[in-house]
Amino acid sequence: MNLSENDNVIFESAKADFLDAKYHQTIKKIDDLRRQNGDQYDFLLLQARAYTKLADIQTAVELIDDAGTENLRPGDVTFAVKTLLADKQFIPARKVTVVLDHQYAKELITQIETAEFKFKKYHREEVMKLQRRLFYIGSHSADVQAKIVSEANRLPLAEYLEGVKAVLIDRAGWQVIKTQFLFELIGLKIDDQIDLLWLDDKIHQVIPANIDIADSVQPIIETINVVDEKFANDDPIFAQQLSAQIYQLGNYLFPYAEDVIINSDDWIKIIQSYLAGDEFAPNTESGAVMLSWFEIILNQEQRIKYM
Repeated sequence: MNLSENDNVIFESAKADFLDAKYHQTIKKIDDLRRQNGDQYDFLLLQARAYTKLADIQTAVELIDDAGTENLRPGDVTFAVKTLLADKQFIPARKVTVVLDHQYAKELITQIETAEFKFKKYHREEVMKLQRRLFYIGSHSADVQAKIVSEANRLPLAEYLEGVKAVLIDRAGWQVIKTQFLFELIGLKIDDQIDLLWLDDKIHQVIPANIDIADSVQPIIETINVVDEKFANDDPIFAQQLSAQIYQLGNYLFPYAEDVIINSDDWIKIIQSYLAGDEFAPNTESGAVMLSWFEIILNQEQRIKYM
């Protein structure tokens, strides 16, 4: 972490305040540092620790999430798991353990399983309600679906997987939400075979733990790179707009983007035409194939827009 000499003094002072139980002072100083230096990992974790001392677990959980549960340092995992479990965030708690050695992770998983068992025993109706929301997620608007995805983090793993598996094969389901849940299963390193109803209206068998995210999104990244090469110098605002649209559409394509983006140039032309309100007239077979994929995505976009 590269800080100016003055900011480093402030950060050391914030850490000293924490040790002296001056938690409000710690939070205030870190707020100032974040305004100057951005949301750096060390800032977020120190603030999260301070908020837990003030019994503001929800804010602490948000800070841990901002730091990136998949990027937690091993020394911070026990704190993160304890904090997440205090807020009944069972799924994120499980995700943060994947950075640890098997033996230590096993100890924390046992704690999580105990917490899940107690939650199921004493809050069975809430578990059923959360799971039922998952089963019918496809009947809601985009905003409500996003909320249900967040709420599902409070489900014990067995009930979570049962609900998510139903979402992934739901014919009324929104592909963007399916992608989001698939990323969650990858983060959990689920090594079971899962059925996925994809854009082609066919069931695909996937093992989340075996999916290479970098390979799966490579066609999207390559297409964005082509946009930068072609437009960034002459029209950076348009390049940014085009790249954002390509990235957004990528949420529909995971994990089979290579089956859709056969040619980056034609994919860019299709999206350019769409943004300009024009019709794209393909002059190649690959262009026609990609246009048909794009129309499938547009149909889903329109459907979710009016729900």
